[in-house]
Amino acid sequence: MTFIIFVLILGAVVLVHEFGHFINAKIFKTYVYEFSIGMGKRLWYFKKKGGETEYSIRLFPIGGFVRLAGEEVDDDKKIPKNRKLWAKSFWQRFLIMFAGAGFNFIFAILLLFIIGISYGSVSTKPIIGSVSMNYPSYEAGLRDGDTVLSIDNVNVKTWDDMIWELTMKNGKETTFKVKDINANIKEIKVKPIKEVKENEKPKSPGLKYKHYSPKAEVIIIKGSVEEVVNCVNGQKDRCGILIFDEFSSELNKKISPNIEIISLGSMKSPKEAASSLFKALREMDNRGVKRVFAPEIPSTDKWSGVRNRLYRAAGNRIVDAKNYFEKSKNHSDIKSEIKDIHNILFVCTGNTCRSPMAEGIFNSMAENENLNVRASSAGIYVFPGSKVSKNSVDALSVENIDISKHQPKQLDFQLISDADLVLTMSSSHKSAIINEFPDLKDKVYTIAEFVGEKSDVSDPFGGDLNLYKSCMIDIKSLIEKLILRIKANE
Repeated sequence: MTFIIFVLILGAVVLVHEFGHFINAKIFKTYVYEFSIGMGKRLWYFKKKGGETEYSIRLFPIGGFVRLAGEEVDDDKKIPKNRKLWAKSFWQRFLIMFAGAGFNFIFAILLLFIIGISYGSVSTKPIIGSVSMNYPSYEAGLRDGDTVLSIDNVNVKTWDDMIWELTMKNGKETTFKVKDINANIKEIKVKPIKEVKENEKPKSPGLKYKHYSPKAEVIIIKGSVEEVVNCVNGQKDRCGILIFDEFSSELNKKISPNIEIISLGSMKSPKEAASSLFKALREMDNRGVKRVFAPEIPSTDKWSGVRNRLYRAAGNRIVDAKNYFEKSKNHSDIKSEIKDIHNILFVCTGNTCRSPMAEGIFNSMAENENLNVRASSAGIYVFPGSKVSKNSVDALSVENIDISKHQPKQLDFQLISDADLVLTMSSSHKSAIINEFPDLKDKVYTIAEFVGEKSDVSDPFGGDLNLYKSCMIDIKSLIEKLILRIKANE
């Protein structure tokens, strides 16, 4: 099917390209011997009685051509000279030759216009995609496809508006005004499941809100501008720093050129900072930084959304710039012996893709190897009512592993206590767990670190099936090494 689609697309591109040459040649009265789609043996042709041009389709649909009089030295002497290509003026020859690429360009614009008219643009409307049963939102009456019109009488027009308003609620009862798929308007009150006590400062990333878990280690840094500059410039690893516009001019002059700098906007606009934060963290990951320093955020109500998101990304780790020194923990620090391992807990952000895939792969391999070890998984942040990613299910189905019945679980003290070994997908997950449960730090590692690798497992969230399959392959490779290590220490 892919080959057929490729041939059809190539055929359309070639047809338009050659038609551009053909039509301009006709406009300037250049003699056209043949207009052909395809190369090789001629399968079909047509020539109008008394006409000059032969139209043909050839065996291999990998190109095409327009054969003009005057292109070759040994041209037909019967063709009038003024109808040959070489006899045309420079600008006419240029237009005939350029027309192929020009028509392709116009064709591309036309296609984009048609697609835009047919399918529209990417929607950022606050439309609810999926609501799971047995959760407050479902029990209150929210359903798949509902469009959120307002939250507590504040109108919302985009998904970001909705997330901002929900973030500002801090887990309080919320009234949604929604339009369902039948265009019925209704008001629904939802009381979220409390996962953080009222007025309690967040302790781990994404405990209550939708969260982007960066690959890089995130650290909240406090101190004077000079102290921050000295601290950041003194890092050995590739680092980045998040700033506000008000400090941009000063810091850009003092921060080393190899340090990545991204602004969250103005200190006067918490809403701008909230919408920019996750984009900034993703961009830091794209730039390959290992550590991101971020500014302290005011503990006022209007900044609470930004503070919650950023401090969760940092695992609530706050350092004094003046006294901070980089500390690295190599794989050699890991205990050389692993004994009495019966329960392994894999951890990622939302427990919808990476950690459930790791759980499924490990349990399948452990069963095949007759190992008396079982794995489970959990997320540092689990959105109420969330489900395992369909792409994760489809990716593992290639390995004949079924995780379709997996229910995302919120990480807590009991799960970590019951586990003999906790393996996270990234260093930020590890930092968050150790920060919240320091007494249990000896059993917490990144999965890559534990098997002697360095890279974190990239988050495929939001990607296509191929990205999930790639992530699954990475996880499988790490778990194969994990199995070998466990077997070596039995």
